[in-house]
Amino acid sequence: MSRLQQYRRQMGAAGVRIPGAVRVDAMPVDTRGAEAAGAVARIGEQVGGMLAREYAREQQTRLEESLLAARREFSEWQAAYEQEHQGGNALRAGADFSAKMQEITQRHMEAFDGAENEVFRRELGGRMAAMRLRAGELGASYEARERASWENSVLEGQRAQLLADAENDPDNGAWLDFQLAEYGRALEARGLDATADMLELSRDVRLRRGVGMLRRGKLAAAEALTEGREDDADALRLRGMVEATRRERAARAGVAAAGFADAAERGSATGDFSAAWSLVREVEALDAGEGRKLRQRLHARQSALEAMRLEGDRSLLEQRDAALKALGAGTAEERGEAEACAGQRLRAYREDPAAFAAQARPELLTEELDTRERARRLLEAQRALGRGLDVAPRVLTRAQAADMERTFMESEPQTRLRLLSAMREDYGPYFAAAATEAGLPAPVVALGTTLEQLPPSRAAALLAAATAREGDIPGADADARAQARGAVARLDFMRGLSAMSRRFPRNRAARALVASWERTLRNAALLGVDPEEAASRFDVRVNADPDAGGGHMLFLPRGSLPGGWDADDVAEAAEAAREVVRQRLTEALPQGATAPQRRMLERGARHAAESGVWLSAADGGGVHLVDGDAGRPVTYPDGEPVAFSLRELAAIAADRRRAGSESPAGLHNRLSGEGR
Repeated sequence: MSRLQQYRRQMGAAGVRIPGAVRVDAMPVDTRGAEAAGAVARIGEQVGGMLAREYAREQQTRLEESLLAARREFSEWQAAYEQEHQGGNALRAGADFSAKMQEITQRHMEAFDGAENEVFRRELGGRMAAMRLRAGELGASYEARERASWENSVLEGQRAQLLADAENDPDNGAWLDFQLAEYGRALEARGLDATADMLELSRDVRLRRGVGMLRRGKLAAAEALTEGREDDADALRLRGMVEATRRERAARAGVAAAGFADAAERGSATGDFSAAWSLVREVEALDAGEGRKLRQRLHARQSALEAMRLEGDRSLLEQRDAALKALGAGTAEERGEAEACAGQRLRAYREDPAAFAAQARPELLTEELDTRERARRLLEAQRALGRGLDVAPRVLTRAQAADMERTFMESEPQTRLRLLSAMREDYGPYFAAAATEAGLPAPVVALGTTLEQLPPSRAAALLAAATAREGDIPGADADARAQARGAVARLDFMRGLSAMSRRFPRNRAARALVASWERTLRNAALLGVDPEEAASRFDVRVNADPDAGGGHMLFLPRGSLPGGWDADDVAEAAEAAREVVRQRLTEALPQGATAPQRRMLERGARHAAESGVWLSAADGGGVHLVDGDAGRPVTYPDGEPVAFSLRELAAIAADRRRAGSESPAGLHNRLSGEGR
């Protein structure tokens, strides 16, 4: 039962007459209480009015609350609807908005059922009707906006697609004209004035076609679009773009062509011409004529390289000659490219003979070989490839040498001795050459060859002296350094090295050798090791012949000498080898010389063999002959240095001791088959 009904029942029981009151029969009363009854009636009327007003306020608040809830519910629905329905999906927005408000209205009207709520129900219905009207207006407005946006987006899409087609397919003018006409019909279908828009779009299409043609290198076709439009702003703009593109393409073609030479050179050295071909294609796209020339040049160079590779068992010089011969009646440009390719291969070999040989003989890196065997085969390959070139074979590639030096020098001092011992074990007879190529100081190399003959503590002290910097030695003040320099300068060992350096003042290797030993022995003195005792530990020998012409100056660590040998044995064998050198030089003399010419050439060969000075190799593993005046290497006519390994010298010494059991010619022939 509602509160209003409760109030009415109570008023009816009191005899109060209000609309809708419930009548309640009362007991008869004494007429003498009429005045009292009248007073009670008046009070009842007052209470009934008060309760009615309270009820009206309560229901009015509920009505306002319901209207507010309806508006909030609709607003939330509207936001979600507009998020999900846009463009072509919002073409029923007017009907959808009205339907949603009708649904909300129905739900809220149900809360005011009952005869006692009729007044409030009518008021709510009227106000909700106004809200439905407003919702319909909002929906219609949103629908109109989205319809316009949709139609405009479609038009914008048509326009954008047309312009994209103009740039991406500029040669298909018929298709572009068809799309222009379709766009114009779309404008007219919407009741729009298409004249100005179509004129602007036609100009944009023409400009985009020009851009597309420029991107494809069709400069003439792009320029043709401006014909007959001398004063047109778009035509002038397109002409400017054509000229700018011409300049830019010419510049790019020039840059690419400039890089072609380097890329072709790298391809000649490595066999990989991919970078060069990429540049050729780039130049062809920018300048067909220039690109065609580069293509012909690169093809000739690559063909020459293939011809050389077919002669892979020959020396590089023989490969070059064979490739040029194979060209036969080729054009001068083709022969020039072949010569350039061969020249680059020779340069690559001179720069890093070990790396070149490893690339030419990839099995050296892929086969399961220990370090010594790989070094032996690599040297053998270099001797075959470099025949006739004045290039000494190397045990290490340049990259390997740099890595070895970095690993050694960046290690902690206490680790270096272990590294040196490991290198000595790995490389065996090739250790000295490898360490020298890695740039390790000569005293470090010498120490590595004598490690097995030194106590570990003494080896560590000598290595510290060989690798320390003078400024890092504690207590090395000016007086101590002066004393150390004096003690080193008085050593016979240093005097011999200095004599070699003075004999050949332009020989940088000799100067570097003196400097490294001087620094090591000076550091040894500063570290408390007697420099003379330190030098003796290495057991190096320096033999100097002060006579003009001939002689030998040998720097030989103990570890580099064959078993039972000393420096005198090496010197004796080197002197005996002069006859072998003379015979080789004589055999290599050019054929066809007259008798007087041949006698003169033979005298020159004999003089070179007899007057040259024998110097030990930097690694102590052999000797080579240098000119007695300038210290330059003496070479055979094919450019190979006159040099012997200690193994070859041992064979010469053994034959000499047999007192002529074999003639010099026989010895020469045997060594020629064994050593070079």
